Amino acid sequence: TKVKMTSAAQAGAPGSFNPARTSVNFIEAQAAHDLGIRGQGIRVGVLDTGIDYTHAMLGGTGLVEDFKAVNPDGPTAFFPNKKVVGGIDLVGSKFDTASLDPARRIPLPDMNPIDQSGHGTHVSGSIAGNGDGINSYDGVAPDATLYAIKVFGSGSTGDEVVIAGLEYSIDPNQDGKFDDQLNVINLSLGGANGTPFELYNKAVTNLTRMGTFMVASAGNESDIP
Repeated sequence: TKVKMTSAAQAGAPGSFNPARTSVNFIEAQAAHDLGIRGQGIRVGVLDTGIDYTHAMLGGTGLVEDFKAVNPDGPTAFFPNKKVVGGIDLVGSKFDTASLDPARRIPLPDMNPIDQSGHGTHVSGSIAGNGDGINSYDGVAPDATLYAIKVFGSGSTGDEVVIAGLEYSIDPNQDGKFDDQLNVINLSLGGANGTPFELYNKAVTNLTRMGTFMVASAGNESDIP
């Protein structure tokens, strides 16, 4: 059975902000920054729509023309970079489990996890972005490195793709060793009302036993608990 799964809603827009009233300050993460705790040496996998690695907060140039020059289904000189140090596209640009076209329900993986819809980039900035202090501010762990694990193409995703992303996090360079295992996996996605899935339970249990910390949305139905 295919389960329609969607990314969480994107929010926010570029512009000036009050440095004393940011989300990082709101959750009191600035106190950790003041102690020198900034995510040093931590590898975070963002299992989402990909990451815009051309974004200025995420190791890129910040130039719109560089983003537009990226072929989402082919290699690019902009990836990886010092912030987005690795990742994979497990689905391809047109993948959508809710599509009536059978061809679009077949994942076509490639090695370019560019974000085409913005949500994974938004999440990544919150986690580990590096702000300029004018239009943007540092994320919660600005010294952490990111891995873009793209499981959304142009629509919803499914169980097998998400679990493939979790498996990738154990051995990103696929050499059969776990010395590059990710420390944290973030999943800002979910199905209606947090419906339980046995396969996810097993995958999450195994990852946790191996030492990867899981951060996941508690449902994805807006204000419905």
